Amino acid sequence: MNPDLRRFHYSLEPLRNQRKWQLDSLTRALSKVLSQINDTKTRFAHLQETYAEQRQQIAQTQINRIDPTIYQRTLQWLVDLQKKINRIEEELVSLQSQHQKIRKDCLLQQQKVDVIESHRNDSMQSFLQTENARLANEADREWIVRHQWRKNVAQINVRQETHDH
Repeated sequence: MNPDLRRFHYSLEPLRNQRKWQLDSLTRALSKVLSQINDTKTRFAHLQETYAEQRQQIAQTQINRIDPTIYQRTLQWLVDLQKKINRIEEELVSLQSQHQKIRKDCLLQQQKVDVIESHRNDSMQSFLQTENARLANEADREWIVRHQWRKNVAQINVRQETHDH
């Protein structure tokens, strides 16, 4: 006979659930930061490509001797674009730092979940051993009672047979 696990009660279940929720929350945050990193890398690559193209064009226009005012505005635009690239690069470094911190927090939280899961499994094994022992003792008592009852019935039958004769 297998023990009924519905009788198993893990007293640290609220803590176990809380740790799992915290891990889920950290995992979502990690996913969000990774998405932001990918978006920022895409923007960064696009701006670097635009900067390289515009720099190439300005070099070509300087050879062709364009209007100095247009040339000055284009240079200023390139300087502004470089500043924007630098800001995005700083943002990317910050996001990567956040990613590393959240990843570290996820690993620590996963360890906490693993510890409590291990404790829960040990508790369940202990419960199963105790429950199996209880069921075995109960089955032994039932057998003894049935055996004693059969013995008593047999004695009663023997007395009745001897009494009838």
